[in-house]
Amino acid sequence: FHAFGHYPTAHIGPATRLRLTPGATRERLAILLTHPLFGELPAPKTVLEALYAAIEPGEIALAESATDVGANIPATVRAAGILAKMGLVRLV
Repeated sequence: FHAFGHYPTAHIGPATRLRLTPGATRERLAILLTHPLFGELPAPKTVLEALYAAIEPGEIALAESATDVGANIPATVRAAGILAKMGLVRLV
């Protein structure tokens, strides 16, 4: 636990709001999806790309983005966590 004590954590749920971080782009997402660190993800690439597109117009609640993406809440939570880990999404 001490090794990751500096890493910000938050519970991600239906009411969590998502927004892109400054400098986040579709091109950056595409590059990160090819990085070996993100090679075996617990969320399909198509869901990650669809979630990114749902957040792109502006801040959105996770539950609303799940509806937009056509995924259930647990799948959208996983995808949001991955995009946050990539540094593309901020959890608000």
